Amino acid sequence: MNIRQTRQIATKSGWTGIYKESVKTPVHVGQEGLEGDQILDRENHGGPEQAVYVYTQPDYEWWTPQLGAAPHPGIFGENLLFPDLQSAPVLIGQRFGVGEVVLEVISALLPRSIAHPLPHGCTQPATLAR
Repeated sequence: MNIRQTRQIATKSGWTGIYKESVKTPVHVGQEGLEGDQILDRENHGGPEQAVYVYTQPDYEWWTPQLGAAPHPGIFGENLLFPDLQSAPVLIGQRFGVGEVVLEVISALLPRSIAHPLPHGCTQPATLAR
């Protein structure tokens, strides 16, 4: 599970909560998101239909050659990384049990690499075009 308090970065607002960090203790999942996960842009993130952002290990593996290095878990803003799930066949409405919580897929969301300075050259024009 990955959560994040805000940190200062060089963007127009000067702050972000996207770079999540792994926690080893249980985290409460509520209708607005995860306890301890600070969300700055509530218009586009969090809330009942975006409470948890899930990403998959195969998608991370796809990014590794694109970036020239393995991205750090949490770098795309995901709260939960599924190690074996392939994202392409996942369907809207599909449900996944995680501990005592059932998560339902509401929509697909691409990582926000355009707006945030990700590591390993991800803001290079050639990378953004992909």
